[in-house]
Order: sequence, then C-alpha cells, then structure tokens
Amino acid sequence: MDQAQFLAAIEAVFAQSPSGSGNLIDRMHYTNDGVLGTASETCGTIGFGIAAEISPSQNVLSTVSDLNRLMTFGHYWLAEGADNSNWSLVCGFKFQHETSNVQQVIEISAGLVQHSRVIVDSAREQLGDASHRQYWLDDVPAEAQALILTGHLG
Repeated sequence: MDQAQFLAAIEAVFAQSPSGSGNLIDRMHYTNDGVLGTASETCGTIGFGIAAEISPSQNVLSTVSDLNRLMTFGHYWLAEGADNSNWSLVCGFKFQHETSNVQQVIEISAGLVQHSRVIVDSAREQLGDASHRQYWLDDVPAEAQALILTGHLG
C-alpha cells in the first residue's frame, strides 16, 4: 500500500458516514462527527478525540492504561495542551504503508465511522469523575476541530 491508496480508501469509507465528511488539503479527510484520517509519505493515521480539558491525574493515567490493555491494534494517549488543565484524550491507529494493506484500512476505518461514538462514550464513562469536556463539539466547525485533532494525533 502507498499514501495514495491509503487516502483513497479512507476517503471512500468516510464518504459513507451518516454525518457527512470533508477534507482539508489532499492528505486529511474527516467525518463531521469526529473521525480523522491523514497520511504522510510513510504512514497513515486514523483516529478520533474522546475528551478535552483534562488534568493528568492518577485516575486519568490509570484509565488510559486500562483502555490500552483492551486494544489489539491502535492506542489511547493524552495529547499535551497549553497547560496542565488542557490535555486531551485521543485514540489513534497508525498504518505503515509498507506493512499494511488496503483491506485492513477499509475494515478499521469503517468500524470507526460506525462505532466511534460508542467508543468515545464508553471511554468518557471510564474517566469517571475526572473533570473533562467532550472532545468533538457539535457547535464548532468540523474543519477547525479536524485541524486541532491532526496535531493531537501527531
């Protein structure tokens, strides 16, 4: 697989999203409800945000660790914010082009388009009483949020 094949696969899957989809530059595609796909020359990434305005604490770190134990492919992590009260919890899947195939990308991206809301809600529930807000906001333009998420998915 190469960068063009990765981007074509996620664009086709994201186009089927019930919430709609869009793209920013040729290498970044998103669904209007918060799934993002982007690619470099060597790697593709698909991911989504879960929670924002989080302060790292033992409870939050333990939750991220627990979530990662459930993963067989992909990872959850805290993305650094402007200060210690503004970290974000995100989930991402990286695909090295030389070791991935188009079918794998289609299956994972389709699963995320269909189930990301359930995954987000479950992960936010596991944060318990840790102060946070929803990552993807309905009243903020999807393009702006996709740009921020790009930075958080690295």
